[in-house]
Amino acid sequence: MTLKNHPKDEQPREKAAKHGINALSDSELLAIILRTGTKGKNVLDLAREMLEKSGGFNELAAKSDGYFKNEFHGVGKDKAITLSALFEIAKRVQTSDKNYLSGRISSPDIIAEHFIRYLKNEPVEKFMVAFISTGGRVIKIEELFSGSLESSLVDVREIIKRCLDHNAKSIIISHNHPSGTPEVSVEDRRVTKKIREACNIFNIKLLDHIIVAGTKFVSFSNLGILNID
Repeated sequence: MTLKNHPKDEQPREKAAKHGINALSDSELLAIILRTGTKGKNVLDLAREMLEKSGGFNELAAKSDGYFKNEFHGVGKDKAITLSALFEIAKRVQTSDKNYLSGRISSPDIIAEHFIRYLKNEPVEKFMVAFISTGGRVIKIEELFSGSLESSLVDVREIIKRCLDHNAKSIIISHNHPSGTPEVSVEDRRVTKKIREACNIFNIKLLDHIIVAGTKFVSFSNLGILNID
């Protein structure tokens, strides 16, 4: 059954216009983004298949455009890139959450909640930095590196440059463990030391290194190992 054969007021765009966007189901929202279906499958059926096969929006958001093209017959480059762009926008909205930009960072748990929301479903390691003002408020949170987190691949010059650009007096760094294991590795310690030493040269304070593993996290500060080599 094509979407055109559905009653008009049950079609996603018409339903949104009549009842508001909040009235739409997940599959109806996704159908609006996809715009059209594929050969033999209308856009609503395609949206349902994508959500069911991936496990929902959280899991779908962690996929690459290559996944969309390979796993769903008829989904081409344009649809795949559109979906990737949508989920990237959602991630960037999370990193600019005003709740985190408006208050002081009084404990690792506050900023860790933000890092968890951004990193919990990432299939590869990603490295983020929260830039903190003299008054202890978050100026900005940015993702700087992606891939295997090794001391040789973390560009401390870029971190320091961003600190100076934002006039940050301190930073909190974070990265994820896609394995789901919330434990501090030898390489994690090595990276932390490298960044801490670079920050010290420019009188920038490293406040914490938070490791995210799914919905769990560990804090170097809480463990008392931030300044231990």
